[in-house]
Amino acid sequence: MKRFRVVKASHLAFAAAAVLLAVVVIVLAVRYFGAVQPAGMFRTGGEYVSEAAQAAFASSGMKVEIVQLEETAPPLKPMFIREDEHTDALAAAPVPQIRPSVLIYHTHTHEAYQPTEQSQYTEAHDRWRTTDNEHNVVRVGEALRAALEQEGIEVVHDTTDHEQEAFDTSYERSMQTLSGYADRDFDLYIDLHRDAYGTDPEDAVTVSVGQQTMAKLMLLVGTGEGFTEKPDSAGNYAFALELTDRVNDIAPGLCRDVLVKSKRYNQHVGRCILLEVGHNLNTLDQALAAMPYFAEALADVLSEESSGVVTLRGE
Repeated sequence: MKRFRVVKASHLAFAAAAVLLAVVVIVLAVRYFGAVQPAGMFRTGGEYVSEAAQAAFASSGMKVEIVQLEETAPPLKPMFIREDEHTDALAAAPVPQIRPSVLIYHTHTHEAYQPTEQSQYTEAHDRWRTTDNEHNVVRVGEALRAALEQEGIEVVHDTTDHEQEAFDTSYERSMQTLSGYADRDFDLYIDLHRDAYGTDPEDAVTVSVGQQTMAKLMLLVGTGEGFTEKPDSAGNYAFALELTDRVNDIAPGLCRDVLVKSKRYNQHVGRCILLEVGHNLNTLDQALAAMPYFAEALADVLSEESSGVVTLRGE
């Protein structure tokens, strides 16, 4: 007599449910880990199914259809920038350029030069002085402003008349003008003058570069003796030395040695120099001719200083 093993329907239902649960788990896992086929898996109807699961489906006699579920949202894509793209983006970004800034002013505004046919003026309260800004040191300051701007430097040229027929109190008035710029931070303050050498024509000091004759220059630094608030005379002197050397590198002999005096000359407001452009027996044209050389030297020093190339002596 043959014996038959009876399998209860409940057992079959439980087995089928287990198989279906396994399939669901596999489908979800495949969706999560992406489209790379794992080892021991094969693709059926758009989904990856294990070989063991497929064998179970075949032996059970059940028809199993794997349906590709419709995605409700597109998969997230990784966001990244390739290294070369990042480098190119940085290279293309504009680099902000900080321009050096200079304030030019004139404590002794009326100082003028030897009159010539090309430069005639009406004298003011003294010889070699005029209130006509086309023929005094204000004109030289304007030439320096233009030359510095050509070199890429930001310049403020203050033409306030500080002399006003009261020579002895000129520095008090120029200090009031400087106080008006308290909210500005200039890299350099230049008080532009002309020197006084006397009346002997042989005292005229010039230097020639090629076919051009120029008035000599000199930088003056004050130590501020007798003042409570003193200037940084050591820093100003170091800067003046470097600038003098650079001028003479460009135009040998154009700049005389730095002069140090005990007065303050309002140089306590920041980094300052007093620039003497020629003297009373030089002509205006000689003074004007020196400004492009001085501007080139100053632009070089300020630019190299900001980039750390120049180390000033004495600082």
